[in-house]
Amino acid sequence: MKTSFTSKTVSSFCSKILKLENGCWQWMAATRNGYGKFGTLGVSESAHRFSYRLFKGEIPEYLVIDHLCRNQLCVNPKHLEAVTTRENIRRGDGLAAQNIVKSQCPEGHIYDRFIAGSRRCSTCTNYKRQIRRKLARV
Repeated sequence: MKTSFTSKTVSSFCSKILKLENGCWQWMAATRNGYGKFGTLGVSESAHRFSYRLFKGEIPEYLVIDHLCRNQLCVNPKHLEAVTTRENIRRGDGLAAQNIVKSQCPEGHIYDRFIAGSRRCSTCTNYKRQIRRKLARV
């Protein structure tokens, strides 16, 4: 379903943008949690999501909007891409992004088991199991 926007809404949205030399369209109005917020007709949403819908179309279900420029206040549609949450995290620089690219446990073994959404290495898992059994016999 294609959303239609009034010229007043588009004009209001565009009046809150400052175009920077690096290509980012900096959101200059309300923010929440580091992201721009834009409200129209009593409904508020993230400014980057509104920009994506305005210039590129509806956001596919189960996808989030990633800032390719890593600037959370950027609303330039050329800097926005619809991706899975996992891909968005992987592209980031936070702790989750650092952990998602790790292929080895702290002991240097390859993560080769996935249990309840977490990665494990068989070597350490088996070693810990042996220790627990020995302690249980004492």
